[in-house]
Amino acid sequence: MKGPKLSIPDGIIVLLFLIMIAIRLPHLGAPLLDYFEFRQTQTALTAYWFAREGVTLPAYPLPVFGSPWTAPMEFPLFQMIMAGVHLMGVPLDMAGRGCAVFFYVASVAMMLWLIRRLGVGPLACVAFVGFATFSPYGIVWSRACLIDYCSVFFSLVYLALALMGREKGWSVGLVLAVILAGGMAGLVKVTTLPVYWAGVVVLAGDHLGEIWKKHGNKWSGRDWGQLAGWILALLVPVLLAMIWTHLADEVKRGAEPTRHLASSALKEWNFGTLQQRLNPFEWHRIFNNISHWVLPWFWPLMLVGLVALRGQTRLSGLVQGSLVLGALGTVCLFFNLHFVHEYYLISISLILWLLAALGLEKMALFIRHPRGRWWLVAVVLTVLAIDSSRSKFVSDACEFPYRSPVLTVAKAVREHLPAGQEIVILGHGWDPSLPYYLERKALMVEPQKVTKAYASAYVKDRKVNHVLSRNSWDKHVHQLWPDARKILEVENHSLHVLDGAGGAPKTTTSP
Repeated sequence: MKGPKLSIPDGIIVLLFLIMIAIRLPHLGAPLLDYFEFRQTQTALTAYWFAREGVTLPAYPLPVFGSPWTAPMEFPLFQMIMAGVHLMGVPLDMAGRGCAVFFYVASVAMMLWLIRRLGVGPLACVAFVGFATFSPYGIVWSRACLIDYCSVFFSLVYLALALMGREKGWSVGLVLAVILAGGMAGLVKVTTLPVYWAGVVVLAGDHLGEIWKKHGNKWSGRDWGQLAGWILALLVPVLLAMIWTHLADEVKRGAEPTRHLASSALKEWNFGTLQQRLNPFEWHRIFNNISHWVLPWFWPLMLVGLVALRGQTRLSGLVQGSLVLGALGTVCLFFNLHFVHEYYLISISLILWLLAALGLEKMALFIRHPRGRWWLVAVVLTVLAIDSSRSKFVSDACEFPYRSPVLTVAKAVREHLPAGQEIVILGHGWDPSLPYYLERKALMVEPQKVTKAYASAYVKDRKVNHVLSRNSWDKHVHQLWPDARKILEVENHSLHVLDGAGGAPKTTTSP
């Protein structure tokens, strides 16, 4: 028996997904030293030690702050998957980028399933997948070793299961599934969950409002079961994220070098200030990231898409409108994070492309001939593809990793370090790039967070014999350890050996 034939739009979508994967394969094994290598190697460093020493929770490994080698932040689901892929024989950098691409493609597919379920037309569906395929932002960040699209995927599964609960009613199995998906979304990245949680709130209100219209206050046992299902679907994922945050904070507060990373100490960093939100120039920076990278040339289509929401069916308009409000609300809530780190737009990128797709569909409807509408979509996607192929943002992401001095420094220093030997690193904050490529555990001395006295005593107690520093920090090395001898100089870095394994410090003031 022959299966159902693919329609022309379905065939185009399949082709776009194949192109989406193909254009992300080159340089998939590149070092994790392009944009925000700090965050990429932080993710990879945990996966590296998972693969070698096993998984420990909640105090999972992030060995840049010295013993006890931990500073838990997000729940490390992505890192566990990455480590598992690596243990199957895939180089770790490739495993990280490959897992990121997998979750990106899965997220786009999940959003496509959702919008088709909501009745979005084939032209908009094709445009959405096309924007996700060719957007410079999507090309760069889908290949980055980051947890973000993993969280987006689980958030979309969470919303899709909630939509099924709205359509079919809650069963025990469906409630457990939606709790699991929502819980994973919030645990992997708590700043992503609110975007899609807003959609679940709207679905809950719509469903319970319908029950009230039908039965008033005379609810049956099944009606109360539906209410319980929505309460669990909304509250348990948030509760799980709060519990994990508390557990991670307790671990971080247990050691001097990591106390400043507890959530209570990072409130202003995470949320920003009122002055920031009132500053149009800071909003302009976020807008520039959208107009230059998320959807260059065609970003005005997003504004048209907002108008097009009014033409959707009631349920479709409610869900898509809630996603837009969730996206805007999340940016406002975690304003400083979105201002400083452009990759935080990952959580709303698919929603922006959906808006643009709806806008393109609305513009295409002004063309009377159906074939002309498809030609318009083809022209827009072709222009976007050409722009991305010439984008410096994309080309730099492919070239930077091979030009970074980190690889040269790590290779040279590794030859002088015995296997398993800890190292102290000065002058890099707590950027995990060097410890990751050194394949060594480290104490990274950050003068604002770790005192000289602590660093010197640590070296003496742990019998650490090597210190790596930027050349400009050599004077601080000798202030801490007068017996330090330089044995290597490479790429503006110096490796010192401590003959006395950490003698008494000359001074205890911060550098």
